[in-house]
Amino acid sequence: LILTSKTYGLMTNYVLVAIPLFILMAQFLDKSGVAEDLYESMYIVFGPVRGGLAMATIVVSTVFAATTGIIGASVVAMGLLAAPTMLS
Repeated sequence: LILTSKTYGLMTNYVLVAIPLFILMAQFLDKSGVAEDLYESMYIVFGPVRGGLAMATIVVSTVFAATTGIIGASVVAMGLLAAPTMLS
């Protein structure tokens, strides 16, 4: 009985509902090409600096986390967006 009430309590947590939606949003941004355009524009700004793409990722992550307010979901979303760009 305790296990079922704790499971139901976790399912009604609205923060946990937002995480899959942020992952879906990250996939939309990735497939539409907006993420690559964003990182290319940030690379123009931070290009001359050593580690410019890493700095661009930090800036975009900071802005994204500040606007959404849910840090865990923004970490997952930025991981999905930044990893392919940083590996290429």
